[in-house]
Order: sequence, then structure tokens, then C-alpha cells
Amino acid sequence: MGFFQKFARLLSPQKNVAAPVYWVHARCSRCGEELHARVNLYHDLSIEYAGKQPTYHCRKVLIGENLCFQKLEVRLTFDHKRQMIDRQITGGTFIGAEEEA
Repeated sequence: MGFFQKFARLLSPQKNVAAPVYWVHARCSRCGEELHARVNLYHDLSIEYAGKQPTYHCRKVLIGENLCFQKLEVRLTFDHKRQMIDRQITGGTFIGAEEEA
């Protein structure tokens, strides 16, 4: 491969690789509105070095579009491989993706 081909490869746009994401589906306990949030597992997580293996944490606050405007606070905990180990919600309940209408 020649010099100019290598140089052209550096300047050409890279292929977009989709980042791994975790979707949160929740229902407001006051009005029943379904809320959805996307958590990027590379950029939205905060690392904590508490034990032998680090854990990752994420906190999202969801607010609906209807007249309710109640805040739903979602706290997610992931292990060192970014696999879900705990999830908590305040102001609503988690719903499965298959439960959506």
C-alpha cells in the first residue's frame, strides 16, 4: 500500500460502529405515562473502584411530556463487564419492552 493510499485512509470517514446501549422503560406512578431512556454503556456510566472489580453507576431523571411533570429517578448499577446487576426507580415502576402498546 502506497503512502498516498495510507494518507487517504486516515482522512476518509470511519465506519459508524453502534455503541452498546441499555434501554430503560418506565411507567409514571402518578399519570401512567410510559417513559423511555437510552443509556450509552461507554459514555453515560461513572466508575467506582470500591472492591476488587470496578462497578459502574448511572443515574437518569425522566420527566414526561403530559401535564404530570413528575420526576422519575432511575439508578442503574453495572458490573465490570457492563452487565446490569441492580436497578432502582423512584416515582414509577419498570416495564418491559414487550409490555409497550
